Amino acid sequence: MATIREVSAVSLFIFSILITLQVSGAEDDDQDSEDYKIDIREFLNTSETIWTLNTTSKTPQMCKKETTYNITTNETFFRRTYQGSSEEFLQGTFLYNTFSSEYDAMDVGKPGKLVDKEEIVFQGYNNTCAVFKITLRANEIIYFSYNQREIVYELRVKSSSIKKPDKECLEEYLYSMPYPKKSTLVYYPYCK
Repeated sequence: MATIREVSAVSLFIFSILITLQVSGAEDDDQDSEDYKIDIREFLNTSETIWTLNTTSKTPQMCKKETTYNITTNETFFRRTYQGSSEEFLQGTFLYNTFSSEYDAMDVGKPGKLVDKEEIVFQGYNNTCAVFKITLRANEIIYFSYNQREIVYELRVKSSSIKKPDKECLEEYLYSMPYPKKSTLVYYPYCK
């Protein structure tokens, strides 16, 4: 049973997101569900920086951003940086995680060692934001059943819409998070 402190924290978080939606005037695109598709290549194929706005990760992450350097039909190469000059050069190999005609996931890691799996569970209609489900160490052998793989959800937004993310992306991020809904802000106005 949840404690009063946990219920209060969750309520405060949801309230702050709703206030942010109203104050920021988050964009609301009404699209036909027939036109909707998820395509990880389309989302990553940009010259814009992609920022992580929120995460369910327990690991502290500040100002997490990604810059794509090369993208092909089957893979992408990009740089992921964090506040404090921490950076990684990573490779992503595209996958079909669902019965889709477009790639919706990728194995990610240093070239030659693709460890994690990142899957788009929702992509904004105007392609400026996406909700990612990250399975950490998805491609490593885990020998003991108590060594569970951690699953993290992230809301990622392109630079052009960082101040005004799509309402649908914010809602889908909240919907996708496992219970108890605990999220951490990663992007701050001072991030560069």
